[in-house]
Amino acid sequence: MKPRIAVICAPNPGNAGMYSVDLAAVDFLSRNGFRFDLFTSHTPPRRGRQRLLPYRVEIGHKSKSGFGVLKLNRFSNIRQFQKYTDVLYWGDFTPNPMYAFEDFQRLEKRHKIKATKEQSLEKWSRLYNLSGGKISSNTVAVGNNFQHDYTDPNHLYKKYLRNLESNFDLILPRDTFSVENLKAHFSVEGKSKILPGLDPAFLLKDKSLSHENSKSQTFCYRFARSKLPEIHGFINDIERLTGCKGVHLDSWDKLDKSTADSVFYNYIINIQRSRFVVTDLYHLAINAIRLNVPAFGIGNCVESQVGSLGDFKKKVLFKMLGLERYYIEVEKENGYDLRKATTSIVDELRNYETNVSTIYNLKDRLVREFDERLLSSLTRI
Repeated sequence: MKPRIAVICAPNPGNAGMYSVDLAAVDFLSRNGFRFDLFTSHTPPRRGRQRLLPYRVEIGHKSKSGFGVLKLNRFSNIRQFQKYTDVLYWGDFTPNPMYAFEDFQRLEKRHKIKATKEQSLEKWSRLYNLSGGKISSNTVAVGNNFQHDYTDPNHLYKKYLRNLESNFDLILPRDTFSVENLKAHFSVEGKSKILPGLDPAFLLKDKSLSHENSKSQTFCYRFARSKLPEIHGFINDIERLTGCKGVHLDSWDKLDKSTADSVFYNYIINIQRSRFVVTDLYHLAINAIRLNVPAFGIGNCVESQVGSLGDFKKKVLFKMLGLERYYIEVEKENGYDLRKATTSIVDELRNYETNVSTIYNLKDRLVREFDERLLSSLTRI
């Protein structure tokens, strides 16, 4: 049997950051000569489903869906993996028990699936936690976030962490904090299954222009996560002090399925041609960094990861890449902190762009190691 790989994608490609994560799977597996299929647990409803529901007729959801260039199969049963040598749970928070308790039922409701919290949890545990037991395919969790606190006194997460340890062959968390956090809850034997990884978006290799920041009179920005105040004035100040025009990536987190690819790659070209990027979005920062463009991250002061949209993941990202000085924490509704952020960006910019190749040496090494580690983990028959 030739290697054949199933890739389980997070169900939100409408976010350009997650679209880049999914594109990275296509790119990585294609350039390494693997056959593969993409899966997602949530697809659009079949035509006419809503009209038939009042008559208690359930025709369900599409078995396949498209988003940009992505061709996604609906993931609804572990038996779908019988013909695959390898199964990759690709990026995001999906194998994290906190995802089950916080995000999964919201996804069910968004896709008009009636389910109690218990039913949603049971479905997640079957699909993402392999609660039915280990499968025959080589099973790898690739670039996921495990930064949450699992020390709940009611032991809500204990059995799910046990399933994760027992039923996955390898776990490559996307950051150093997740590695150590997860190891704290695994047995000695289980710890050996956890190796350092990165966010899968770093594996995407674009067929486009090299970075041209030395000639650029623009910078790219998008703010949509941290609820920071006075962003318009903040951008105006940066424009005035740097002499660069801000390019707003306004649809970064709301791609349309029919235009996703063209919009995404237009944004990538804008990023490559910009002098720098400033954002409160995790994956926009990653896409700038992977393209060797100076990136400044902005977020609220936090000490832990809360939910899947919190700012802690950005703080950890910049720290693990040796970029702490380019991540700026601010207090909500405090204009002084944004002024301080403006000053920090202006003060750091020249050294950042002049030495960007050296500054990103650690990132380049980690990407190479992640690429090699993931490739070596896949079945070769």
